[in-house]
Amino acid sequence: MAEVELVNEEELNYGQEMAEVGQEKEVIARLNVREEPSLDSAIVCVLEPGEKVKVLETDGDWTHHEKGWSMTQYLG
Repeated sequence: MAEVELVNEEELNYGQEMAEVGQEKEVIARLNVREEPSLDSAIVCVLEPGEKVKVLETDGDWTHHEKGWSMTQYLG
């Protein structure tokens, strides 16, 4: 596997706006909502582009909102 060297931390988050608690975010792609912040967790529902959710907390690449957990990269 090839190694990737980051010049700065901004490269790691390029194209991803961090979700802030209390902020309303719009779903930008069809999005699975899970019980826990893990791809192995059960899907509880699916959100459609344009729907909005309110951020309750974040955990790494995951955002917890009133419907469950979703990957932050799909929230604009």
